[in-house]
Amino acid sequence: MRADPAAAHGISDTADVEFAQTFEGNELTFVVRRAPEVPGPLRVDVIAHQPVRAVVLRISARPVEGTTSAAPAPDEATARLEQGRPGTYSTVLRVDRTGRWELTVQAGEERAVLPFRVMTPRAAAWELTLYPALAVAGVLIVGTLLAAVRRRRVLSAVLSATTAVSLVVAATAASLSPFVPAALPQGAAPAVADDPAQGFSANGRPFAAAVITPEPATPVTGRVFVVRTRVLDGSTGRPVDDLTVHHGALAHMVVTSADLRFFRHVHPVLTGPGTLEIRLVVDRPGRYLVHTEFERADSGGQQVSGAFRVGGSALRAPRDTSRDTAPGTASPHAGADGERARVTVNPSRPVAGEPTAFDLRVDTDAGPVRDLQPWLGMAGHMFVRDPRSDFFAHIHELDSMAQSSVAGALSRDETVGRFGPVLRFTYSFPAPGRYVVWLQYCRNFTVRTTRVTIDVAAEGN
Repeated sequence: MRADPAAAHGISDTADVEFAQTFEGNELTFVVRRAPEVPGPLRVDVIAHQPVRAVVLRISARPVEGTTSAAPAPDEATARLEQGRPGTYSTVLRVDRTGRWELTVQAGEERAVLPFRVMTPRAAAWELTLYPALAVAGVLIVGTLLAAVRRRRVLSAVLSATTAVSLVVAATAASLSPFVPAALPQGAAPAVADDPAQGFSANGRPFAAAVITPEPATPVTGRVFVVRTRVLDGSTGRPVDDLTVHHGALAHMVVTSADLRFFRHVHPVLTGPGTLEIRLVVDRPGRYLVHTEFERADSGGQQVSGAFRVGGSALRAPRDTSRDTAPGTASPHAGADGERARVTVNPSRPVAGEPTAFDLRVDTDAGPVRDLQPWLGMAGHMFVRDPRSDFFAHIHELDSMAQSSVAGALSRDETVGRFGPVLRFTYSFPAPGRYVVWLQYCRNFTVRTTRVTIDVAAEGN
């Protein structure tokens, strides 16, 4: 039995790679499918979530290693997103080698760079021994039979002995196969080596520092502005160029207003080494908090935070970014079938330091919903913040998280609705006080957000 190599977040020569991107006003997921052969086709699917804004995406792929000055121009394809039509838009590019590649997406003034690897399987050492030994044994068995028929006893004896040796070698290779490390796929990232000049060692790379700033420095309400995150190596201070896919995106960013009335869960685009950008429009002046999660290759995930201020005046019709509801009551969402979400908290008065269960149930006029789609690899997401801005947390739905680790890509397919009607979360609040909780799920390619306020009691009360 072949022992598959362990790979962070399911990245292997047989896995698709997913990148969530908030791009040109759309919430998109780019799925880079596994290349069946090299040279050969590379399928890239774009999954659009509501509301879909019409835009033409120019998608190209180019290798970033093993190239020469005479390398051909990047292959390019076009995906035309239609206004109001969610779902999958497919494109096909071509790749001619394994190793590091970049997918570039352009539309209007926005440009995103998505790093990925083209990999093909490589036989393990035991496979290179087992199968040739079996092939040799098969040929020798035929030769032994022919020699026996022709009564060539000496030749038959020699062939029989050689056959036995080949079978012993094959049996030894098969018995040792579970203990022999699988070979890295062709094109996989090499193992980390000590390199003080680059600021990392074989024990892994250091955590990164991040600087989060808006552009312009003082945005105003109702106008598009950029939130830029510069990710710098914690040892050398250089821009990092090794961000890896972390729960379906290169980075996750949550922007909330100090008054907790504005909430956005977005996914910045990589515009250059260590530079992540997102375009935003906000509806009220004041202070905003930014929490960004990302992960470096050969390092753990981490969260960085920052803040900025917005000038101007409140818009006349503030955008309702989430539905505020008390626990145990239904929060209606837009939809022809009367979709509504209800959050149940157990215990009803959470206690600091003890587990609290959150059940999010989704129903329609026709009955319980069982077609919730995964988003970012999970059936649901929960975010927690306190009014003083001292604390922030991001939690995933329990059942889909467990299924994802077992079923892999099958459970993460965003085009398939297979979850519901209840999504389960659990969390232990670190201290007593008031918290705001946002819960998100996806249905009909539309991400819904429900907000509840929780009062947490002190331990022993």
